Amino acid sequence: MITPMIHRGERGHFGGRPNLELMIVVAIIGIIAALAIPAYLNYYLKRHGRCLDVLLTAGEGTLPADSKCPVTDQPYQVEKKPEGDHLSCPGNHLATRPVVVRTAGSYEVRQTLPAYEGLSIDDWHRYAEFAENPDGAVIEIRPRAWYRWGVGPVLILVALLTGLGAIAQLFEAKAEKNRGQMGCMMAVMAIPLLLLVAMLYSMFCVERIELSRSKHAVAQRSLVFGRELFAPATFEDVRAIIVVTDKKCDVEVVSGAGEKRTRTALFKVTKDKLGILGPLNAAIGR
Repeated sequence: MITPMIHRGERGHFGGRPNLELMIVVAIIGIIAALAIPAYLNYYLKRHGRCLDVLLTAGEGTLPADSKCPVTDQPYQVEKKPEGDHLSCPGNHLATRPVVVRTAGSYEVRQTLPAYEGLSIDDWHRYAEFAENPDGAVIEIRPRAWYRWGVGPVLILVALLTGLGAIAQLFEAKAEKNRGQMGCMMAVMAIPLLLLVAMLYSMFCVERIELSRSKHAVAQRSLVFGRELFAPATFEDVRAIIVVTDKKCDVEVVSGAGEKRTRTALFKVTKDKLGILGPLNAAIGR
């Protein structure tokens, strides 16, 4: 009887080297989770955002009599006042309880906000600084010192070691002329490379948001060592700065009108700091 022998040095499930099949499965599960969770949160935000869009559209024109909130399925409230029509959603699911005041040819958004107690962003590795100036205000979002000089370098070291390990296995696969293994290693090498670039960017990037009262505008810039890497994102004719839902406290800029109206998220705040919206709207003259 011939007994098969298992050699520990060979590749496979019993070898001393990583099981590539298991690594690929874990990577796929991680990618699916990374895509599914943000997709659900975005769906939740868009559903509530549609209610706000109806109010903003009604502020520019008329509100159909049968209009209902897409979240609560309740009709919108229209209150006639001397200064103009007050449009609101009775469902109270919008974080700041916005009321759109429609006047002749324009509108404004009024929000119910807590007292201003500073700015605190919902970001574990960054903090924000808010400063007013004669024409508005400036917000600078910076990485925390312990992240820049502690966690960041450790993660970069992990990425480098992972990349070097993948390169070593790539050369071994090349020597053995194993093309399948070579392809897997080249794909694995891309992961630490992307992580390295992302970590360097997050460690040294400063996000600067400039609010102009005279222009009713907002400019968003990304600075690395004081230099801009990309063209700034500029929003003109800003009508309001708002948070749609407290489940995902994105500070959004509402700019433009009609088909050109957009809502763009700038950053996240913590639920207890929604009072920052007051100074922000004052900084853009709204």
